[in-house]
Amino acid sequence: TIEGIAAHVDEKTGAPDSEKAAVQASAISIDFDDGPVDAATLSSARPLVLFVQALPFFVIQPLLRVAQWMLFVNIFIYCSSLAGSRSAAIFVVAFFATGFAMRVIRPLLFIAAKW
Repeated sequence: TIEGIAAHVDEKTGAPDSEKAAVQASAISIDFDDGPVDAATLSSARPLVLFVQALPFFVIQPLLRVAQWMLFVNIFIYCSSLAGSRSAAIFVVAFFATGFAMRVIRPLLFIAAKW
């Protein structure tokens, strides 16, 4: 069995049991400038940490989609006012202009904002 193989490897390498290792890992204390901190408090499975890590997915991504649609509609309306009619060519121009803006201009703006 897998447990038997793991026990055999632990015997040969002198590694502790997985239960002993888990007990030892939970008892690890890390020293910071403010004093020792228990390793369990640094877990990335805490609800607040998970919430902060999920913000880009639940906030930024939908905002980018909304911005993309708004840009598409604005370009479409602007091109329609110039051409005077709503043809398929205006739709294609707006589609490719929006794609260019979101794939080329947006990353450059984000890099500039980071600086």
